[in-house]
Amino acid sequence: PPFEGTEAFARVSTYYASIGLRVANILAHDATHGYLLTEDLGNQRLLELVQSGTPATPWYLTCADALITLCQNPPPTWGRRYTARDWFAETARFPDWAMPLARGHQTSPAERAHFASLWAPLFTQLSSIPTGLMPWDYQATNMMILGPEPTLANLGLIDIQDARIAPIAQDLAILLRHPALPVLPPGT
Repeated sequence: PPFEGTEAFARVSTYYASIGLRVANILAHDATHGYLLTEDLGNQRLLELVQSGTPATPWYLTCADALITLCQNPPPTWGRRYTARDWFAETARFPDWAMPLARGHQTSPAERAHFASLWAPLFTQLSSIPTGLMPWDYQATNMMILGPEPTLANLGLIDIQDARIAPIAQDLAILLRHPALPVLPPGT
């Protein structure tokens, strides 16, 4: 169906492929009816590879290389740009949900405004970090392993339809803080 974002996926996929990142090739696309037929990238995700005991560091460095590649290429003009308002919507979950849960009462408007004022300078600083058309859901469950060596050609990216022009820090944090993975000991 059209609400599934096939048009966005097709645009992001085409852009990623054009800068050397590996995504599923689009075999057929019907934007009117919301259908997209893509190449099958297999069933080996980075998550299971790391959970199986394969050393994680080389693959995570490759994932970081993909983000660097995105920062080294000008983002497309059609990309949705992440703004300070978007950042606040993400961080506002803390005063809107976590604080009330921990304290047993709603966060007051004054507390919420104070919270926003503390974050505002950081949002300004984030705008100076290298940006690119970032995948947004950049985690081990959305990375397919296409070959034995940790290279960009062997790292397939999926679930990219929500990509937006944003600082590298956001996707790097998502990658490194995946809740399904334990904290990795040094040398893995």
